[in-house]
Amino acid sequence: MTVDGRRRGLFIAFEGPEGSGKSTQAQLLAQRLRWAGLDVLLTREPGGTDFGERLRELMLDERSLPDMQPRVQALLMLAARAQHVAERIRPWLRSRGVVICDRFSGSTIAYQGAGFGLDTRTLDAMNRFAAFGVRPDLTVLLDLDVRLGLARSYRQRGDDWEKAGGMNAEKLDFHTRVRNSYLDQAIWQDWKVLDASRPRDELHVAVWHIAAQQIATRKLRVADAVQPPLPLGGQSEALALDAWRKALVNAGMLQPLTAVQPPLPLGAWGEELALEAWKDALASAGMLPPAIPQQRTLPLDVSLEWSPEPPTDQAGPA
Repeated sequence: MTVDGRRRGLFIAFEGPEGSGKSTQAQLLAQRLRWAGLDVLLTREPGGTDFGERLRELMLDERSLPDMQPRVQALLMLAARAQHVAERIRPWLRSRGVVICDRFSGSTIAYQGAGFGLDTRTLDAMNRFAAFGVRPDLTVLLDLDVRLGLARSYRQRGDDWEKAGGMNAEKLDFHTRVRNSYLDQAIWQDWKVLDASRPRDELHVAVWHIAAQQIATRKLRVADAVQPPLPLGGQSEALALDAWRKALVNAGMLQPLTAVQPPLPLGAWGEELALEAWKDALASAGMLPPAIPQQRTLPLDVSLEWSPEPPTDQAGPA
């Protein structure tokens, strides 16, 4: 990504309709890049910051979304994006890190534009303003028939209010417009389009091969520390324990009460991940200073033949 007039880091975004598996594929790619030794920020929109996560709850809650005007939705999305880019994404790219984001500006064009009928050219200009001109180096569109995607999403919803209502409550023609917008954007923005109905691991290998081509052309920061946490502002042991529980849920090592992201089956990877999550949780609670990554780079020669496989003893979410 070009930041402040210089090529910095690598910014990868995942886009797609409901139930296409964006969160799962983003997590799998992030883990594989960490295996390669890179410093990876895995994030999402709306969200990614304390402010953004609070806006996410407001925007996507099934109780408030039906009464929220599309213009209000768009402005809140853009506010969350501006904070996200300023606080998290742009600093990470400046220091030559890798950013993997579950949704970015393409979702605003697809949902608030095509879905709700707002002017897409106006939204595109507002996206550029909110994102300080930052755009992904690579956007992967996971394309899926909307009926199949909605069926997947409802099957996985459980106690997850985002899947139980929110955007999923819109009618089929709404989701068809969203999907068509994504496909149109993919043509004129040169996104990579993959069939999201393929098996999870097969789809991940396809994503990895696309990402590896981008990685091979860059000098990216080596991971020297746990990813800096969101600013939670607390100082209590209870907060650290809660953050640890959430980290373990997202790592697939603990069943979620209300899942934020579909967890991955990482149980075969040992207790080291849990210890790292605990250290991260302590830093989040202000009880342990977060480690600061050294600003150094290492040429990474990525061969497309190199393909370490994740454990396959359990089936992950679609």
